[in-house]
Amino acid sequence: MPGDNIALYLPMKSEKGNLGTSGNASQVSEASNKQKVYSPVKVIDYRIIRPRVFLEKGGNTIASVQQLSSFSVGHCQIEFITPNPVTLFYNKGWKEYENAAKIYKEVIQPNLNPNKKYEVSFDNLHKIYDYLEHIQTSINYMCLFSD
Repeated sequence: MPGDNIALYLPMKSEKGNLGTSGNASQVSEASNKQKVYSPVKVIDYRIIRPRVFLEKGGNTIASVQQLSSFSVGHCQIEFITPNPVTLFYNKGWKEYENAAKIYKEVIQPNLNPNKKYEVSFDNLHKIYDYLEHIQTSINYMCLFSD
């Protein structure tokens, strides 16, 4: 995830003045003769809101704008690229899932045997409760923004 590439689709002017492409592209429609340009961009963190990218009319200058958030703690001003709320919730849900999977592999899976009852000892009871909390939190965070 962090450090992955994302695709930005930018209209580019060709030498003939028509909208064209450089690199891998796909034609949007025959009638409009517009194409999309795949331009890989290194992503610092997948939780950031994607930048808005603009192409200067009649030129080849590309500018990007990134939304910033800032707040004060005491007398210190903190400023950072605004995160995408959906990916924050998804990321939290994924971390909770990973915690639950770890507990499952360590505590539950080794004790699962066909035709045998697994009675949780008092020593492992808190781990089972932690497992259930992680699963519930994961489901809540992952489903919060899904259809």
